[in-house]
Amino acid sequence: MSKLTKLPNLEIYVKIFKKEKNYFFNTINSIIQSIKCLKNYRQNKFVVIIDGMPKAKIQQAVKLIRQEKIQIDKLKGLKDEQDALLRLADNIAGLVREINKPHNYLLNNFNILSNKIKFLDKIKSPKRGSYN
Repeated sequence: MSKLTKLPNLEIYVKIFKKEKNYFFNTINSIIQSIKCLKNYRQNKFVVIIDGMPKAKIQQAVKLIRQEKIQIDKLKGLKDEQDALLRLADNIAGLVREINKPHNYLLNNFNILSNKIKFLDKIKSPKRGSYN
């Protein structure tokens, strides 16, 4: 978790697709839309990591993103086992999918659930010997 606390500006963007089948173009469009949400995005270079992106599609993805005047420093396709932040984003995507199912109990309890996530290095540790 120490990596996450060193990224105070970390934001994970989520987009929901209903009945959309084209994973590649939906993914690229979501990346473009997410980057364009950032202030002064044209003055920055981005490292993009995509869950499960085949190597054969990387150059096509870079080309499509650069057509939008977005500077890509690096684009990698990884499996979620290879990167902790990718694993986190993948889990958040799974949670969002669950929340958006009709009549899901998580939808009503999302605010309660999100307040239950605590970063331990932000909490004062108990003194040694006081673990009762």
